[in-house]
Amino acid sequence: MSNLYYFMLLTTTFALLLIVYIPFRKSQSIFFRGFVGLLCVIILSLVGYDIVRSIFATKEQGVQKKHKEYMQLAGEILGKQLRYAEVEDPRIKVLIIDFPEKSRIPRAGVSKSVISGLEKGLKAAGFSFKAIERVEPSKTNDYWLSANEFDRIIRKHPDVGIVISLVGLPKDLRSVEFWNDENPPRLVLFGGNLKNIDQALRYKVVVAAITFLPGANFWEKPNSDIKSQAQIFNEHFLYITAKNVDDINDEFPILFK
Repeated sequence: MSNLYYFMLLTTTFALLLIVYIPFRKSQSIFFRGFVGLLCVIILSLVGYDIVRSIFATKEQGVQKKHKEYMQLAGEILGKQLRYAEVEDPRIKVLIIDFPEKSRIPRAGVSKSVISGLEKGLKAAGFSFKAIERVEPSKTNDYWLSANEFDRIIRKHPDVGIVISLVGLPKDLRSVEFWNDENPPRLVLFGGNLKNIDQALRYKVVVAAITFLPGANFWEKPNSDIKSQAQIFNEHFLYITAKNVDDINDEFPILFK
């Protein structure tokens, strides 16, 4: 129930109670008493509903806030880690590909926090933040970007050395062509499908990927006073490169299917 609908229903019911009760308050009619009683029950039910809804909304907001804090931390760590990526490219500009901010795609809800962390981490690592390209994927394509969309976006920014994708890789991966361009940028993935990522890492098409650690607990607030950022990150995420992809695949094969 929306807030506006709830408010209108409660206000209308209360107004109806006053309209009926005030002129007929001395009436002994069973119908009148029953009707007033029904209105009172409805009002009390609406008030009770609002209290319960507020309690659950507060808890949900707390969970979302914690999750966004983890996403911001992951973005910052990723940005800092890129200074160690084996990329022989003098271009320090970074492009981010993301869903539209108001998209209903589940992953889009936390991208603002991820980008906030990335900006901080990239700056610390000596990279220059170039731009964010937001693309609405086709629903008929299961919310995946097409290879053509991917190529078009990346080729718009020839001065970029690294592209960080918050939307995964295209579904028709073999149709991607920008990799064949002269001096193409390197890709970094935040989330998304990791199928065939091992090959992309070995050929240095993708230099790194971040995904959630299976079984990680995101319900507790990340406490940087007790644990270091790196420790919190390692307890919740996996940073995958060509050096560790085989080990991670052996330990968590489900991630790569």
